[in-house]
Amino acid sequence: MKKLLIGLFTLISINSFAQRWETIKGDGQIKKETRELSNFTSLASQGSMNVQIAYGNSNSITIEADENLLPYIETTVENGKLSIKPKKNVNLRSKSKMNVHVSMTKINSLQLSGSGNISGSGAFTNDTKTDMAVSGSGNLTLDFDTFKDLDLSISGSGNINLKGKETNTLSAHISGSGNIDCSDVNSNDVDAKINGSGNVKVYASNSIDAKISGSGNVFYKGNAAKINSKVAGSGKVLKM
Repeated sequence: MKKLLIGLFTLISINSFAQRWETIKGDGQIKKETRELSNFTSLASQGSMNVQIAYGNSNSITIEADENLLPYIETTVENGKLSIKPKKNVNLRSKSKMNVHVSMTKINSLQLSGSGNISGSGAFTNDTKTDMAVSGSGNLTLDFDTFKDLDLSISGSGNINLKGKETNTLSAHISGSGNIDCSDVNSNDVDAKINGSGNVKVYASNSIDAKISGSGNVFYKGNAAKINSKVAGSGKVLKM
């Protein structure tokens, strides 16, 4: 009787969870929709969408997806941050990849959660700290001009790839198997922390402070005179 009750409770729980989520399949009729939003300098994307960022003189956003899925893609701006995500408890299945085209004048932060991607390029500059975070399996790629300070973090198997002229301080933290590649960004001081098997690639002209727990490695270019490392595991700090 006890096993029967447990099985019945499990079945009810699974059925209840399934009912809370609605799967909507795309109709294959691809349409572009431009939305009017207030100004933003940060962006957060959730789900499986591809977000493409371009440098511009003003903010804009255009979504390219199945026509019947467009109403289920939320775009809101709060405290200067644009949030792009599917509506709550909705699973979107598109016939093709859903693309979001965004124009930004400045980047203060980028956040990626899920299996989607963020990519961008342009003459982006920032005289304060710029944060970028990936949670999940998505990839974040950006080609920029100059950022004063960069704070990068990965939780999961996603990747961050950056190219730019220079940054003063670079903080790169990985928890998982994802990789961070900033070897084409001239950084003065680098702080790298790895917990897992992910790798960090940097260019350091002054100093590197590396802490590794696991099998991940810190690869570096440049002529950093000060290199401090603390390793627990098989990871290493290696010159490229």
